[in-house]
Amino acid sequence: MRLLKRPRSLTTAAGLATLMLLTGCATEPEADAPQTATSTPAATDDTATTTLPEPPAAPEKPAAMANDDEAGARAAADYFLALYAYTVQSNDVTLLDDFCYEASTFCTAVRLDLEDAENTGQVLAGGDLTWTTEPQVEQRTDASAYIVQGTIHQSASQLVTSEGSVVDAYEAEDLERAIYIYWDSGDWYGFDIAAPSETASE
Repeated sequence: MRLLKRPRSLTTAAGLATLMLLTGCATEPEADAPQTATSTPAATDDTATTTLPEPPAAPEKPAAMANDDEAGARAAADYFLALYAYTVQSNDVTLLDDFCYEASTFCTAVRLDLEDAENTGQVLAGGDLTWTTEPQVEQRTDASAYIVQGTIHQSASQLVTSEGSVVDAYEAEDLERAIYIYWDSGDWYGFDIAAPSETASE
């Protein structure tokens, strides 16, 4: 699970957790080798237990995603955030596979983390993602590529087993992130969610 702050680079010794958003490990297609930011999980009691979360509802695409302009790019970025949270909370990669740009190393890493999660029976509780500021939308030199950048709040979360035992806990955090999206053949695709310092400059 690749939470922004909880990716494989994020957490467990087995490399399971990466949850949402915000430790993006990829850059734009023409960027140098990707780097991954990590965050330190909060200390937990090994014997702690919690109630298993209800399965999350799958996000719906905003109507504005029909537009190939800044409004459409913003809507696509919002959907990418919601979809990322849903994916790592549900261990369901179906919608992510449909939305991700085929060359996205970020999405590939999320899939690998979720394979680990399924093998160990662990799920993520919490870790919702919301903008805390109005993000900036920038069209790249390639007219089909946009970056949507701003501060994202990632709520507190817990990594739990199917029996409800708490494996790790993660504090809430505000993180600066850039979301890369592309318009191609009449639809939007997600490529990366990364710290601004990890993104490529023109």
